[in-house]
Amino acid sequence: MLMIVIPLLFDISILFLVRRQYIAVDLAASLLLIMLSVGLLSAIYIVNEYTIVPFFLILPLMLAGLTLRIQGLWVVLIGLLIGLWVVLGMIPSGPLYGGGYIVNVITASLFLVIITL
Repeated sequence: MLMIVIPLLFDISILFLVRRQYIAVDLAASLLLIMLSVGLLSAIYIVNEYTIVPFFLILPLMLAGLTLRIQGLWVVLIGLLIGLWVVLGMIPSGPLYGGGYIVNVITASLFLVIITL
């Protein structure tokens, strides 16, 4: 429940701040992308599901492509790839420790790069 309520309140507050022109749209988009990326990466760690969830990392890339400049898109891609491999290194039974799904992780990483290109 908290994984839904906290991001929802964060997103509403960001939209309110942009609407009142307290923060710029670029900053708001960056904050929303960070929140989405952290949520997806933490879902990989919490649920311990590294077979399909890494493919959902396309969502921050799609949002970045719509809201940020090209440099921001590359920053998001690099951040997602680093975050993915760091999270997978933290899971004790993850693919980096002989979980057997390293092919899915490499495929997801290449998929993110191809979508970005």
